[in-house]
Amino acid sequence: MIKLTAEQLDELHKQEDQPLRLVDPTTNKVYFVIASDLFDQVLSMIDETNFDIAETYVAQSIVASNTGWDDPEMDEYDRSAP
Repeated sequence: MIKLTAEQLDELHKQEDQPLRLVDPTTNKVYFVIASDLFDQVLSMIDETNFDIAETYVAQSIVASNTGWDDPEMDEYDRSAP
């Protein structure tokens, strides 16, 4: 584990609950330092091992309905689609 420098700690404390941006001066690539509890929350949202497609069905239905997929005229489209 790498310990933060005094300058990094000062910046981290100024950020309050926001991620700290660090820049690699060689590549200009930006990295974020976030609290471990926030990291765990983010990781749980993107971890596909716990993903259940059925949990998205309600949202899919709402979006389809709002975009006209439940319009009776779509039945003709469904019948004529290959």
